[in-house]
Parts: sequence; C-alpha cells; structure tokens
Amino acid sequence: MYLNNKTFVMKKFMNLITIAFVIVSFNALSQEETFVGENSELLIGKTATFDPDMGYVDVYEDSTLKFKLFEKKFHTNPKKLLQYSFVIVGVFKSPRINQKGLILKNEELGAVYYSYYTKDSSNFYLIIKRDSTK
Repeated sequence: MYLNNKTFVMKKFMNLITIAFVIVSFNALSQEETFVGENSELLIGKTATFDPDMGYVDVYEDSTLKFKLFEKKFHTNPKKLLQYSFVIVGVFKSPRINQKGLILKNEELGAVYYSYYTKDSSNFYLIIKRDSTK
C-alpha cells in the first residue's frame, strides 16, 4: 500500500512538472514570436503597445536618440507609455551598436523612435498585436 501511494504521488509530481514546463515553454515561444531581431522591416504596418512588465526603456522624439519622450530619471517614464497604442510606420538606422530602430506613430504623440538590441529579445518591450484576419 505504501509503495503504491508513493508511486502515485511521484507520477502526479512528474505530471505537474511536465505541465509547468509546457506552459513556460509556450510563453517563451509566444514572446519570441514578435521579436524579429535584425528583420525589423517585418513589423511595418503592425500595431504595438508597450509591455506593462518592461524594465527601463527609452523612447525618443528624434532619430538621433537625444531627446527622450516623457523623461524621468534618465529614462522614459514607462507608466506614461502604457496608455498609448502605436503603428510601426518605418525603421531607422540606430546610432547605437547592435541596435535597430523602429518609427512608431500615434495620433496624439506623432512619430517617436524606439531603438532595441537585435541580439536579445529580453529587452524588446513591444507587444505586437496579432492580425485579426489570421
């Protein structure tokens, strides 16, 4: 009886571990789905918002990346970004090493510039809305 109970508990534990692994893997894959790395042109025409769980982010008023939008303590204030939705209208050559730039447009803010690391998806803070036609 004890051996059967221990086996039952072990099987349940392994099932929970498997389910947790699948959920974490699916979440990671869904985040990677919107990260385009060097191919930022693929995002043109897509609608995007900023991730509420983002870390430090910098969004600029110019393509030279000198004037930060909603500046607060050397970075863009992330809380102010969350209320806006943007359409990705173009790309620009970022003056930063290993970065590419996206031109985001919003009716109220106009064009703003977002530069991201092309080699690291963990610092890509845009959530790309899926096409409703798919």
